[in-house]
Amino acid sequence: MMKKSLIALAAATVAGAAFAQSSVSITGVVDIGYGQVDGSGGTTALTQQGANRLDQQRVAQNGSATTSINISGSEDIGGGLRGIFRYEMNPDFVAGTGLTSAATGGVHQTFLGLTGNFGEVRLGRINSAFLQNWGIVSQFGTNLGSGFGGAGVLTRYTSTVPAISAPTRFGNAIEYQSPVFNGIQGRLMYVPEDNDGVDTLRPGVVDAGLRFAQGPISAMLSWQQTQASRAVAATASPIGVAGTDVESTLWMLGARYTMGALVFSGGYWQEKVEVTGVERADIRGWSLGARYTMGPWALIAMYTQSEDDAAAPIFNAPGSATALETGANRSVLGLGADYSFSKRTALYGRFEGRDMGPTEVQTIHVGIRHTF
Repeated sequence: MMKKSLIALAAATVAGAAFAQSSVSITGVVDIGYGQVDGSGGTTALTQQGANRLDQQRVAQNGSATTSINISGSEDIGGGLRGIFRYEMNPDFVAGTGLTSAATGGVHQTFLGLTGNFGEVRLGRINSAFLQNWGIVSQFGTNLGSGFGGAGVLTRYTSTVPAISAPTRFGNAIEYQSPVFNGIQGRLMYVPEDNDGVDTLRPGVVDAGLRFAQGPISAMLSWQQTQASRAVAATASPIGVAGTDVESTLWMLGARYTMGALVFSGGYWQEKVEVTGVERADIRGWSLGARYTMGPWALIAMYTQSEDDAAAPIFNAPGSATALETGANRSVLGLGADYSFSKRTALYGRFEGRDMGPTEVQTIHVGIRHTF
C-alpha cells in the first residue's frame, strides 16, 4: 500500500511540473558608434545659428538599432493557455548614467498578458500597430536613415508625456491580437481617456492594424487616433500640441517583398490634426527602400518624403538661436552598409541627410552592433 502511495505521489509531482512549465529569457541589443553631425541653412541669422549649433562629433548609441535589454517569460497554465510578460529596458552604454529616459523610466514595452488559441491579450505599455507597420516599410527601423521620430520626416512631434510616446507605443493600454488565419492577423489597442472634468489628464487612443504575411510578401494597414477632448497642455498631449479637443488621425499602408538576396519595401501614410475643429496638419508622405545582401555584406538605401498641406501647419517651427527651423516639406535620404562578423555581431556605417525645408542636417556614423 505504501509503495502504491509513493508511486502515485511521484506521478502527481511529475504531472504538476509538466503542467506548470515556465521559462524566462534575457535578450537584447547593444549599438554604439562614432559620428559627425552637420547642420546648415536657416532664413535668418538667428536660425542659421540654431542650425550650426548641431555641428558636433560624438560617441552615440542607436545608430542602426535601439540599445535594449529585454526580459521576457511565459508559463503554461493549462487548457492551451500561457501567461506571458515582457520588460524592455533602454540602458545608456555611452555615459553609463543608467537608463536613457527619465519620463518613461527608461523602458519601451512593458506588459503582462495571456495567450492561447483565441489569440493574445496584453495590458501595460504596448508597441503600436503603426510601429509594427513601420518595421515593414523601413529598411533602417526607427534609426539613422529612416526619418522617424525627433520631429522629423515621418512624425513631426516629440511627446513629453510619461508612458506615452506617440505614435510608437502607449501606456495604460489593453490590446487584443487575433490568431493568424491564412497569413492574416489583426490587432486592436485601446487607451481610455482620463480627465478631471476640466482638463484632459491622459489622452485616449485607438490603434488598429491588419497584417498579411505569406511567402515573400508582407503587407499591413494600420490606423491610429489620439484624442484629448478637453483642454490639454502641450506637455500632456501625445503629439505636443496644446488646445481644446486636440485630435490626431494617422493611417499607413506598408509592404515588403523579398526576392532572394534583394528586399524591397515601401509605404504611404497620411496624418490629420485638428484643434477645436480647425485643421492644423494635413500630412502626406511616402517611403521606398531596398536592401541587398551578398555574403557578410548588406547594402541599404531608403528615401522618405512628406509634405503638410494645412493652411497653418502647427508643426512648422520658426527656429531660433537654439532651435532648428523646420518647414512643411521634408525629406530624408538614408544610405548604409553592414558587415557581419557573425550572426550576432556586425560593423556598420550610416549616412543620413535630412532636408527640413529651410534647414538641412547631415549625419555620418560608424559603429558596432551586438545582439544577444
